[in-house]
Amino acid sequence: MDAYLSKANNAVPIVVIDYGNRNHILGGYSSSSMVSKHQREHQTQEPTRVSSDCTVVEETSNLESAILGRRVESFDALRAVFEALFYENFGWIKPEEEEEEEEEKNKKNVFIVEPILASRRERERVCQMLFEEFRVSGYAAENAAVCALAGVGRLNGISVDVGAETVDCATVSDGKIVESTCRRIEGGGERCCEKALSGTTVREGKEIYAEMEKWERMIVNRHLARVRWNADDDGKNGGGEGMESYQLPDGNKISVETKDAFALGDALYCCSSNTDDDANSKIVEAIQSAVENSFRHAQAGHFFSHGKENAFECVVAHGTESSVKGLRERLGEDIRTKIAPESAKVNVVASAPDYLHEKIMEHLSWTGGAVLGKVTWNLNQQISKSAYEEWGPNVANRSRNSF
Repeated sequence: MDAYLSKANNAVPIVVIDYGNRNHILGGYSSSSMVSKHQREHQTQEPTRVSSDCTVVEETSNLESAILGRRVESFDALRAVFEALFYENFGWIKPEEEEEEEEEKNKKNVFIVEPILASRRERERVCQMLFEEFRVSGYAAENAAVCALAGVGRLNGISVDVGAETVDCATVSDGKIVESTCRRIEGGGERCCEKALSGTTVREGKEIYAEMEKWERMIVNRHLARVRWNADDDGKNGGGEGMESYQLPDGNKISVETKDAFALGDALYCCSSNTDDDANSKIVEAIQSAVENSFRHAQAGHFFSHGKENAFECVVAHGTESSVKGLRERLGEDIRTKIAPESAKVNVVASAPDYLHEKIMEHLSWTGGAVLGKVTWNLNQQISKSAYEEWGPNVANRSRNSF
């Protein structure tokens, strides 16, 4: 499990949580533009670290049993994850140990970045858990796609979230999710792992790689995998001959032939561990379907009024697996040649603004949630404790901001 923590100096601290991946959960305060991170993985050179015992929650719950396919599989397991974050990482006092005066003084505010396709039941249950069991003072939630675009300062565009288990696509118009365009593709980083274990030959460090846990192999794959320029490219244009290597902090090295590195990239991009007969990317198909659905709804503001020529001017590819070399370039090329009109401007956002963390695109939804969380409380648009007591858990759906 990875945990991303940021410290804040804010009169109204707002904890932002993105729980949309099975192998990690993101948490931090909304007022910081730099997210420091601790990763239980083979990576170093991060600006600030927290002790590992603050991030591992295996003593109370396995995170993998809480989230499956970006949906809450077990609310009991999710509660245990939240307990570890709130009480161990953020220093919250447990309700039974807190005096009434202290509870009133120590405001607890939570902003949830929820996955696309989150159900009404899931949204209500998370809201109920936070108000009734953790006694938060205020609560707000926003869709991950909207948050991702907010992270790069945009209100309109296409979000492509390349995660560990799935790839989520959706269009955002005037700062609102167009719900009919939400698409989820089974794939992501786990397809790379399947391809690596079944067909790719690890030339160096084979035993070490085989003994790694799945989330560890996904981290290594991010550094080894390469995505071809197009479906007909045999890899030579990207250096098809040679080796691709990644050195672990302990000095051991994992190496694969470059042609196998491209095979890993194909598995990720095509969302299939068997890419021999699957040259077309399901991601591009999902984007095409999402955009076409946007134009069927006049309510979808920006997309309906600006036409297809401007529909692809902001495609944001983000998520833990989006950093694989060549992925954004291939995505832009396929959109340009396969689905966009000839006159259309295609822009796949390659990076976040320079003042943000260099790896911000891997957790862009959290970053956008941190921005929106601060705005929400400044405008007093959060769900208050009194509103929850009046309306109950359904208040979480009453405040939905979507087309």
